[in-house]
Amino acid sequence: MKKEILINSTPEETRIALLEDGKLAEFFIDRVGSDVKKLKRIAGNVYLGRVENVLPGIQSAFVNIGLKKNAYLPLDETLPTPGKHTIEERLKKEQNVLIQVTKEPIGTKGAKVTQKISLAGRYLVYMPFGRKQFFLSRQIKDKRERHRLRDIAQSLPLVNGSLILRTEAQGAEKKDLLTDFEYLSSLWLTIQSREKEKKVPSLLHEEVGLAYQVLRDLFSEKVELVLIDSEELYKDVLNYVENISPEFKSRVQYYSAKTPIFSVYKLEEEIKRIYQPKVNLPSRGYILIQETESLCAIDVNTGKFTGGSETSLENTALQTNLEAAKEIARQIRLRNIGGIIVIDFISLRKSVNRRKVYDTLVDALKEDKAKVEILPFNRLGLVELTRERKRESTLNLLTEECSECSGSGRIISRESLYLKIKKELVNFKSSLTHGQLSLRLHPDLITYFQNYKEELRKISGEEVKLIPDFRLKRDNYQIILSASEEKMK
Repeated sequence: MKKEILINSTPEETRIALLEDGKLAEFFIDRVGSDVKKLKRIAGNVYLGRVENVLPGIQSAFVNIGLKKNAYLPLDETLPTPGKHTIEERLKKEQNVLIQVTKEPIGTKGAKVTQKISLAGRYLVYMPFGRKQFFLSRQIKDKRERHRLRDIAQSLPLVNGSLILRTEAQGAEKKDLLTDFEYLSSLWLTIQSREKEKKVPSLLHEEVGLAYQVLRDLFSEKVELVLIDSEELYKDVLNYVENISPEFKSRVQYYSAKTPIFSVYKLEEEIKRIYQPKVNLPSRGYILIQETESLCAIDVNTGKFTGGSETSLENTALQTNLEAAKEIARQIRLRNIGGIIVIDFISLRKSVNRRKVYDTLVDALKEDKAKVEILPFNRLGLVELTRERKRESTLNLLTEECSECSGSGRIISRESLYLKIKKELVNFKSSLTHGQLSLRLHPDLITYFQNYKEELRKISGEEVKLIPDFRLKRDNYQIILSASEEKMK
């Protein structure tokens, strides 16, 4: 699979696209100093905070780290203490605590934090608390490689805490792992020094910028090209890559053409489609994606695809489901959908076909860096999965609630609004005085109401003048008598 990373950077925002075989697979955005909607990430930041509340009922605490909302610290994210097993035993109100953000603030919820600090490098993750331990990524399958890496890890000058060898450590030399360890150890010493100097609450360590996070986590031998359209960022990234993976330095290139980089790769339209609930499939079927705060429902439909004349209903459903499984895996990553996801595939009678669809979905999700757990088809024919949620979905980051529908995605129909106005005129008929009756409506409704002017006149006993008014919302209206200028609504 051919992978490319495109970075579009301006003073206001940085946008990053990961392409897989020319298709947009993941999309990241970071905005700096935006007064409209700040998207700057804080996951990974380390703060010195103060405990504001300890709640035994939910075995959690809320910590002031200097943000608008206090951060949420559950019991299982506190440091284990011998003989102390409850939140009220481990933490006290007004206590200063060193914490790290694990999940971005989402919706009305504050950030989720942990006392179990972990610092990520290119090859290693260093967790300074706890006893000396070593762990290897499960993605490293080769037994000889696992044994080699474990030997190298045990030779590192680790005194306290634990180390995780990331998937990227495969094939790395001892000097590479040692350099990574020395960097992380130095970073931890810096954080400890700042903890003693800073006031509460304070930011002690800020996670590297978005571009560096993406390169650290995604830039591997599978990535053939990293293209950056900012000369300043290009020079910084080149220096960064030279330190973490000098063998890949030649793959980082500067894009200097006048045509915007995302336009050349035809990504702008693809990014706009992230907002759309409907995604078409090659066979002319489609999927519908509906996100809520805690759950996402995905529905698969055959649409205009009916198969050939000799194709059975089962085979038509199977083909559509197989296409949908691949596209759903892509859309989940692209839209960064987290939490509980329920997929309603088209019903299949044969268990072997259901297994094919399930296996296709599992295989398509292997490229996802987020932790995903998938359950087989249940008795209702649904597939349920959970995906690690560390920040808001792309849809929530880039859009806001519609002022017309208040987030429901629906507005009152023309017919319903007409019947509502008709009933109101009947109720007020006895109080109407002679004069012209004016009806102010949103311009989209004028043509529809023109067809019912005569009926409205019969009800009210007055001529009805329809007035378009852009200031009105689609479901609002005003009934006005010109003689008394009496506004009835």
